[in-house]
Amino acid sequence: MADNPEVGTFHIKLEGESIQPGKVSLRDLRGLIEQVQAGVERVARVLIGEPGSVPGPLPRQIRDATELLLVGVEPGSADLALELAPAKEDNAEQLFPSQPDLGFRSVDRFVQGLHDLETGASQGLPESWDTSVVETAASLARLSRERDLVVTMTAQVPGGRQRSARIAPDANRQFEIQHMPLRRPRVARGTLVMVDLETGRVDVKPEGGKRVQCVFPSAMRSQVEQLLGQDVEASGEEDFDVAANRRGKLEIRSLGPAIEQTRLDEDFWRNPSAAELAAEQRVGPISSVADLPTADVSEDELRDLLEIVRGAGGDA
Repeated sequence: MADNPEVGTFHIKLEGESIQPGKVSLRDLRGLIEQVQAGVERVARVLIGEPGSVPGPLPRQIRDATELLLVGVEPGSADLALELAPAKEDNAEQLFPSQPDLGFRSVDRFVQGLHDLETGASQGLPESWDTSVVETAASLARLSRERDLVVTMTAQVPGGRQRSARIAPDANRQFEIQHMPLRRPRVARGTLVMVDLETGRVDVKPEGGKRVQCVFPSAMRSQVEQLLGQDVEASGEEDFDVAANRRGKLEIRSLGPAIEQTRLDEDFWRNPSAAELAAEQRVGPISSVADLPTADVSEDELRDLLEIVRGAGGDA
């Protein structure tokens, strides 16, 4: 990598009655930076063909490419300057194809997507976004509304245009996000409970959990009736309001008996490991077949063994 690599700049400005010159709430700052960082990371996942949000740690390639660095706080204001450098070169095997400009493109598409939602330029999901990024945008809108803040973001990446987005408590974009129904897959596991078969409504009640309201097409009624009262796995899609954190009914597309999921008993973790068992039984690796112990076999035992082998061959 070059000694002086090109860097991207990302300025965030906070305005509002709660903002005093030169002062900003650490609570607001932490919430804002966490959401911005999450949004950029999720766009990066989408750009490499992955879901924006998945369980587990963030892949190193994405973490290195999207790490935003705080390089300055403008005096007398609540302006923050963030910097994004190109991802580090790494000769280790990558889970995803190397994309040196992944971080730059992620910042560019994240801020442009916020702008498209703000202005109404995007009728659906902005380019390179998925529903998880919209959830991040909704969280930023809630922060703006609850803290009465106006958040202005300006990003400039090497070779790209300057992008700007504004999030205000009364912005139209906030209303659009709050009431934008998002279709997403869902799976529910539990006991199938009848609600109203005539209108195609059932519930899936997980053990010790809250019922999941479901609807099913008339063509599945016979299958539903056979599985009532049993543990099932129902999969399909639901509408989800990310701003209000409200789920719609699960529209069942597939239904079947639940597959028993084996849980590890606490005693499992107390069982001796293979290494411990080997040490206990004095079993270990050998460097040569010659090191294998040989049993003492008498001539009579060997003769009996040969007779058994010959007899088996004759029977065949």
